[in-house]
Amino acid sequence: MHITSLWNNLKAEGLRRADVNRSGFTLIELMMVMIIMAIAAMIVVPVVTGASGYQISSAARLVAADIEYARQLAITTGLVHSVVFDAAGESYQIQDNAGNVVSHPLRPGTDYIQHFPSSSLSKVTIQSVDFDGDATVKFDYLGSPLNSSDSSLNAGTVTLESQGHTAVIEVEPLTGYVNVQ
Repeated sequence: MHITSLWNNLKAEGLRRADVNRSGFTLIELMMVMIIMAIAAMIVVPVVTGASGYQISSAARLVAADIEYARQLAITTGLVHSVVFDAAGESYQIQDNAGNVVSHPLRPGTDYIQHFPSSSLSKVTIQSVDFDGDATVKFDYLGSPLNSSDSSLNAGTVTLESQGHTAVIEVEPLTGYVNVQ
């Protein structure tokens, strides 16, 4: 009987210590919470901070494609076509050799004008445009880039910005190749 009472006393003492020591979390519980928080952060952070990054990337690809489209129009028609940027108005347009805005190929009957504030790329701004000191790049029948005075282009860049993200579109002087950085 003496052993049984000793055992009951030890058992009661152990339970009291377990109750006293049980006031915190175990290492496994803390690690599980940290893992769940890390997974949640991986999902939430790109959604919250990534919109401007996606917009700048999309806008840069759009501008590059539109410059290339004007180049291809010049080659296929054999006539000079140009892309005229309006940095203050956050827009650009593609014009034919007579200075008329061409029709948009995907939206017949509408002019080919891209205006960032009224599009899904509303957070994008045209930070700067420099085609030999002007805001116009032209392409001749060979697809070679020209400046606004119809001389061979020496350098051409368009810089876009969206909430700290920047993209630069370059037009190669000799070939007219369009590169996005």
